[in-house]
Amino acid sequence: MEEHSKEYELIQEELKDFIYSKKGGLRERIYDSMYRMFIANRAIKYSFLVPSSDYLRAELLCEDISIESGYNFTHTDLLNLLFRDFLINMRRIPDHHKIHSELAARDQRPPLICKNGQEQKVHYSKEFIEIEFVVNRRDALRVEVFLADVNELYPDTPFMVPDVIQILYCDFIKAYRTGGMKDVVNRIISHLEEE
Repeated sequence: MEEHSKEYELIQEELKDFIYSKKGGLRERIYDSMYRMFIANRAIKYSFLVPSSDYLRAELLCEDISIESGYNFTHTDLLNLLFRDFLINMRRIPDHHKIHSELAARDQRPPLICKNGQEQKVHYSKEFIEIEFVVNRRDALRVEVFLADVNELYPDTPFMVPDVIQILYCDFIKAYRTGGMKDVVNRIISHLEEE
């Protein structure tokens, strides 16, 4: 499992592999295809900060879902659900402008501090909790490629994979906290039963 924070690192890896695979003989191509199968199944770890009060709300929501469903529903399950929903929407509605607008409108992430012209995350151990999220490399690559395209259209407000996960999480918790999520426990349980 690898942690990724560099901009478009998965795209760069993939492009480098394509260039390399065109070179060499049969032996190199066989090795390359085996290597590509190995890295395709690799898990990528991202992390992001959330206010501790949001984390607590999510923790209690996960507990409510666990009690009602009999299934041990965790933060990881919630993040997977939100991320898969984003992937499905990205495939069904590959409208770069619309998805960028929705991400920008839903952006409830913790504030950033600017120091010497560079953004830095606010990190106070009592106010924020760091959440780690593991995703299949192929899904992360798919989102990264899509976001690279979106970021070409909107270079002033770029999004990376951890940004999207953080936005989805913070927006979901805000909607839950303010009553915008009607019957969310039963809706998530129904979704779990469909799987």
